[in-house]
Amino acid sequence: MTEQVTEAVENTQTIDAIENSSNEERVATLAVDQQEAPSQENWINQLTDNDLKSSKSLANFKDIDGLAKSYINLEKKLGAPREDVEYKAEDYTFELPEDYTANDDILNPVKDKAIELGIKPEAFKELVQTFTGKESEVLGQLEQDKQEQTAKIQESLKKEWGNKYEERLENADKIWQQFTSAEDDKVLETLQPDAKLAIAKLMDNIGQKITSPSIGKQEGATLLTREEANNKIQAIYKDKDHPFHRGEPSAVAEIFELQKARVGEV
Repeated sequence: MTEQVTEAVENTQTIDAIENSSNEERVATLAVDQQEAPSQENWINQLTDNDLKSSKSLANFKDIDGLAKSYINLEKKLGAPREDVEYKAEDYTFELPEDYTANDDILNPVKDKAIELGIKPEAFKELVQTFTGKESEVLGQLEQDKQEQTAKIQESLKKEWGNKYEERLENADKIWQQFTSAEDDKVLETLQPDAKLAIAKLMDNIGQKITSPSIGKQEGATLLTREEANNKIQAIYKDKDHPFHRGEPSAVAEIFELQKARVGEV
């Protein structure tokens, strides 16, 4: 009987020891867990870069997991970094607006630069479409402005000449042909329609006074030889900035006087 009691007591002590030991281990484990789970302040302090430690942005994250999740979400929005891709010249194609004439002297260097900089073919195509579309729009507006200007000059001449508009226009052409050469006609063809009408008006005015003996003989004017007059005419034709090419009346009158000197009328 005594042995049984003793054994029971020993068993009770063993159970208590196990239970006490388990509680201590649990407390110890909990303490370790608390030490290993870094607080917001602890995980930031583990950084070696002082600038990162003082970053206000990082202070918004309670732990590293939060920072990692934020980075992954940002990567999903922006797209993951891709490896560099080498594009070929034939990858850079583009479409041009209708009735648009490509200027290879401009587009080819742009294409070469795009390849050099590694710009994606899709981005290059968009850039070309934007450029050519805008240029086409500007050129179209310029052409419209020229047509409107020509229409204004034509309407002004019709009001001034009345029902003799066609007749006087024809006479102006005859005056031009009388004092010009085939080369002059080529130059005339390069002028804009509004400039041609301005010249026609000037020729008409000259035609009205063609019988006057004083025409082209201004007081104090220096007379030119035919060769000198011809040289001056050729110089004006070659000078694309000369106001004659813009159809300015005074410049056209100068050409007319030189033409007369060239054929010996002055």
